[in-house]
Amino acid sequence: MFKWFKNAGPGALVAAAFIGPGTVTVCTIAGVRFGYDLLWAMVLSTLATIALQEMAARLGIITRKGLSDVIRQEIKNPFIKYGIVALILFAIVIGNAVYEAGNISGGRLGLETLFSNSNSEMGRYLSLVIGAVAFVLLFIGNYKILERALVTLVILMSLAFLITSIITKPDLLAILRGMFVPSVNESNLLTIVGLIGTTVVPYNLFLHASLVKEKWKTQEDLHYAKKDTIVSVAFGGLVSMAIIISAASANISSVTSATDLAKGLEPLFGSFAKYFLSIGLFSAGITSAITAPLAAAYVANGCLGWDGDMKSFRFRMVWIFVLLLGVIFSSLGINPIEIIQFAQVANGAALPIIVGILLWIMNKASVLGKNRNTKFQNSVGIIIFIISIVLGLKSIIQVINSNKNMTYSIDINCDLGEGAGNDALLMPYLSSCNIACGGHAGNDDTMKETIRLALQHNVKIGAHPSFPDRENFGRTEMNLPNNELSTLIIAQIIRLKILTEEAGGKLNHVKPHGALYNMAAVNDSTAEAVIDAMAAFDKGLILYVPYGSVIAKKAIERNIQILYEAFADRNYNNDLTLVSRQLSNAVMNDSGDVLAHVVSMVKEKKVKTVDGDLVKIEAGTICVHGDNPHAVEIVSHLSQNLKGVNISIE
Repeated sequence: MFKWFKNAGPGALVAAAFIGPGTVTVCTIAGVRFGYDLLWAMVLSTLATIALQEMAARLGIITRKGLSDVIRQEIKNPFIKYGIVALILFAIVIGNAVYEAGNISGGRLGLETLFSNSNSEMGRYLSLVIGAVAFVLLFIGNYKILERALVTLVILMSLAFLITSIITKPDLLAILRGMFVPSVNESNLLTIVGLIGTTVVPYNLFLHASLVKEKWKTQEDLHYAKKDTIVSVAFGGLVSMAIIISAASANISSVTSATDLAKGLEPLFGSFAKYFLSIGLFSAGITSAITAPLAAAYVANGCLGWDGDMKSFRFRMVWIFVLLLGVIFSSLGINPIEIIQFAQVANGAALPIIVGILLWIMNKASVLGKNRNTKFQNSVGIIIFIISIVLGLKSIIQVINSNKNMTYSIDINCDLGEGAGNDALLMPYLSSCNIACGGHAGNDDTMKETIRLALQHNVKIGAHPSFPDRENFGRTEMNLPNNELSTLIIAQIIRLKILTEEAGGKLNHVKPHGALYNMAAVNDSTAEAVIDAMAAFDKGLILYVPYGSVIAKKAIERNIQILYEAFADRNYNNDLTLVSRQLSNAVMNDSGDVLAHVVSMVKEKKVKTVDGDLVKIEAGTICVHGDNPHAVEIVSHLSQNLKGVNISIE
């Protein structure tokens, strides 16, 4: 390992570049949804990457030029030349600037998971720290220092994922079957495209051809470059497969980001799994945060015919632009949808064009002499070219149809069994319900009837415990000792759980009520009491919590499964607290306003506050208060109209 580390070339940077946060997320999703079945796609994309990167490396060593330099010089037709150069510049330079935000956010996620930090202000500072680290490494401008830094991070990342995949004790026969028996169907096709697309990266071809000449000088060094490419890319592919294996072995029911992988492993392997995954996420983010600006600068240099090295003013201005834009987007939470869509279209069009031009150049004796492609290399290249055309077309089609076809899903819940008298009218429109279990309202008879209605309409059943405060409907704050409060909550949950199971159902979640919910959102002691109560039950029981709350942070720390909740019929303050019910604008009653409110929270992840500001929020479930006089009208309106804006109720 030490000898390889000492002699490692730019292949390590290629591996570092394609193992970014996007790869971590796609591989995690592939493992969770399809188990080991898509390992073959990772094997295929790794082999394709090795073949293409070997060509790029050979071109760089023999010509002593970058790929963009050769393209600019070899294409003689001005119209075609400038058209292709413009496409490459926009697809890679502008595209990398936008995607850099995702790279930095990925590194930040690793640190936040490591320190269990959900504070948005701290997240902004972490983005600045990661950007500063990337800036220093790039500004040094010394290839060997940069190379060693990247190799170190790749090794850290690799060890994190490889160790995690081993400790999950995977089924070896199933892994071998997944690696060598292709499985393609309508449900997994887009994931396959994603796995290949996240590994065969266009800008890596430019990066490799530009950097390889810094490491090796003569054609006698070609075999070193080939070995470096094979070992490094294969190692990167192995890491990607390790992520898939880890996710498939962790028994995670769903995933919305790569951090869910760490949550899924903690019950089995303790806190160490979280640290392994955190290091992996951080390394994946920061390596890509370095290579994306670097590749963009090399591409701009070659396409525009600039002279100079990594320390030249224009070279630095390009990567500083890419890095700065990424830091800004990541720090401010800006989501430049239109630019991202343009970058996806341009990259989709650029991939087959770049692969086709690379194959054409690799067969020119005037450029490579006796080192041009063999028949076997051309055969492999043509197969990859065809695949790249399919990927390119799918990328373009997907973006063109994104607004029309992109779908979202949300859970709609109501607090029921509280005596409002409208439970039977509300239930057909819900996907989950929170049943009062004796604290602020409800008794055995009301619980049994609400459970019956929920089972009749296939609605998920949750407990709705509260302070023992029937007189004030659980909306008055109470300061109880933690052990007493936990015992009261446990008793309420157990009672509903027993009645649910007697009726043939299963308890799905817990949502605190009223003052208990609001206090747990901001008060450490109350949040701990609720978490202690949850810890007494099966780990599969979900806790509904508000986004960015104290209880959400503590639940994550204690490995309690959570679902972020937002309110359809309540107005928010800028700090994401609900407007006090003592104010006239606390509750929203107009169905049209509620619909717009929900659409913004689900699709844009933004909520418009009473001050008119848009504040970031996340929600997996939306609550409509059952005691709202307009509750039936609101849930009916949501049910009828959400589908029209591509939001399904699940």
